[in-house]
Amino acid sequence: MVLSYGGYSTVVLIENQLNVLVKNKKNSTTSTASKSEQYGSHLSNLQKIQQKKQAVFAFPYNKKLLKLAVYSKCQGDNCDCMGWKRTDNSQISPTFTDPCRCEHHLETHILHLKDKPEQELNRLLGMVVDVDNMYVAINREENPETKKVYLYLFKLLRKCVLTLDTPIVEGPLGQPPFEKPLYS
Repeated sequence: MVLSYGGYSTVVLIENQLNVLVKNKKNSTTSTASKSEQYGSHLSNLQKIQQKKQAVFAFPYNKKLLKLAVYSKCQGDNCDCMGWKRTDNSQISPTFTDPCRCEHHLETHILHLKDKPEQELNRLLGMVVDVDNMYVAINREENPETKKVYLYLFKLLRKCVLTLDTPIVEGPLGQPPFEKPLYS
């Protein structure tokens, strides 16, 4: 199951890119083993992402809330904290009463999520998995232009998890058509 937010999930977009790669490979007169290895590697990565999402979707309700707390803005009065962060270095699973660096409890970061249905939490968790994957991709990528694209997607998804919005990828010029037709 691929969860969609805004019509396409990151996995679907990557699958579309892979389909283009496959078509290019078929059209190419010289096919090399390295191209098929790359395709296999991409397919393997997609499967790993899907498995990770399925594992996160299978979390119990409270564990889902705990995972989202890290990406959720504090709901405390006049607090600018953008996500729960532990105050100690313990490896013990956090509880709803654990304090954040902003001095509010973890529960304060998820108050706005407690009344949300599990389907909405899963949508947000799907974006969280994608945010984590984008972070890894940014750190691995050497090409500065590709890195900028990953960073844009990372920031967009992170913002959408914070605001509970659906991500819409838009360029600096907006959505096509860029010129409004004039009707006389």
